Amino acid sequence: MQNILSQYSGFYFPELTTKLTTSKKKDFGTLYQSLEGSASKGFRKAVRDGYEEGSQIYAPLGDLALAYLGGAKFVYWVWGESMIGILPLPQHIELTNHLEIEKLLENKFVNRVSVTSSIAHYAVLFAERIREKRASQASYADNYSSLAFNAMVKTGNQWKPISGGIFPLELLFSLVEKDLRISEEIFSVWNSVFRTGNRKGNEDLAQALAEFIAYPILDLFEDHVKVQLRYLIKENVKVRTYSEECVREVMKFVS
Repeated sequence: MQNILSQYSGFYFPELTTKLTTSKKKDFGTLYQSLEGSASKGFRKAVRDGYEEGSQIYAPLGDLALAYLGGAKFVYWVWGESMIGILPLPQHIELTNHLEIEKLLENKFVNRVSVTSSIAHYAVLFAERIREKRASQASYADNYSSLAFNAMVKTGNQWKPISGGIFPLELLFSLVEKDLRISEEIFSVWNSVFRTGNRKGNEDLAQALAEFIAYPILDLFEDHVKVQLRYLIKENVKVRTYSEECVREVMKFVS
């Protein structure tokens, strides 16, 4: 255990390779795209008049074992037309707190309209759990910087990567840190919008909100509000809306 902590406590870069010598075969394993989307393409090499398709990537077994263990325990999977793995990236956490929050989110409904809407809805649910903890425990200090995500889509009998990257949590945590009461109401509205926006014909409701949460700029907030207002006049669609206090609070963090 001490050797593991010592090896991985600082900056560490695993040895990745596409070629295994006889001496390395027993110590390396395949890196799969469910853990790293770009692994499906491998390392590509430039050749005359084009490029060479990527080769299979291998990584040390010790690194893979820890990665798969962490993935199994901490990655949240959203299944729909695409398969999306979401991993919260901590700034400061207690492991027991993190495990508890992940468990509370296990059976939560997450919007499946698009990759962005799924991640944004998960981010809102995740931030709400942190807000609840801070509201009930004055000393609760866990904090997260962003969500790492890896999305794949099935074509034929194979899964292929479609996107991956980092989803920011700055807006959500800024709202939590500014006011625990108002952020609860805002997150409740957003959760309702994502749930309503998951129904056929309402997809733009969820997508507009997701884009704003990902990029909290004035133009996208205006787009989100316009879509929401349009649905408010529809008798067959029930949509929650903001109080004046919530609008003022959200606008404080719009650039």
